Amino acid sequence: MNVKSRGKKCSCSFKCVFFFELSSKIQNVSQSMTEPKSPLLASLHTNGFVANPMSSIAIATVCGMGFMFVTILLGAPILISMVGLFGGILLVYGYRVGKVTYDLYEDGIQMSIRRFIPYYLKKKEEQRFVAWKYIKSFKNDFDQQRGGGEYEFLKLYLSKSPGEIWITDQHDKSGFQAFRDAFKEVVRKEHEASTKTQLGEQQSEKVSVKTKPTHLIEKVGFYKTITAKVITILFILIAAGLVVLNQTQGLSFRNLFRLELVIIPGVAYMVYRVFVKVEE
Repeated sequence: MNVKSRGKKCSCSFKCVFFFELSSKIQNVSQSMTEPKSPLLASLHTNGFVANPMSSIAIATVCGMGFMFVTILLGAPILISMVGLFGGILLVYGYRVGKVTYDLYEDGIQMSIRRFIPYYLKKKEEQRFVAWKYIKSFKNDFDQQRGGGEYEFLKLYLSKSPGEIWITDQHDKSGFQAFRDAFKEVVRKEHEASTKTQLGEQQSEKVSVKTKPTHLIEKVGFYKTITAKVITILFILIAAGLVVLNQTQGLSFRNLFRLELVIIPGVAYMVYRVFVKVEE
């Protein structure tokens, strides 16, 4: 009886050790699949969209308008309707906006995401790793803020969800600049490595064909395109026509207000971005 009991105890302990080692190996494999293996190159802490920005804005608008219409149908006061509008928008933003840490590695970008509402309720932090092969292209450009002034952004176009990642310098300009420079340096190395590999394959097959990168392609900003130049010239002609019309026939107070405070400043900014501004 003692021998059998000892045998059972030994077999149980052996199974426990075996399953523990197996589970630890599985855990190590899963961590290596989701975590980067290269050293950290740059890091940026900021606030922003954790999902596709355009779809997030559209969903927030629809949700806010829906809440507002429901309150109107129920006969609620205008104040309650406005609370429903902004409450719906903020509810969506609470799940699709948060604090994000972007860690740049040689094999991709690691994102540590704290969505505002989930993190407030459950202290939940999401980890997301995007390898370089999933970044189809990117755009580095400037745009105008609503309150005036410019901000720089880095927009990544992905071949998987969330589709787009927008990184701006609105919260940390120096940190963004360091992250941007490191990102572009990695892109340069990726293109060099890809070109060397393709040249090696061509030489082995004795084929001389020029190839282009399949990912991490830099897109030209809108203000550098021919379309922007054509639109700017068209806006200049329209603004000039409205000024002449105001001098000859006169515009209403409302139209004159729009001309002086909206149209002319907008055209001036377009002219500055398209024809004057030169990036360093």
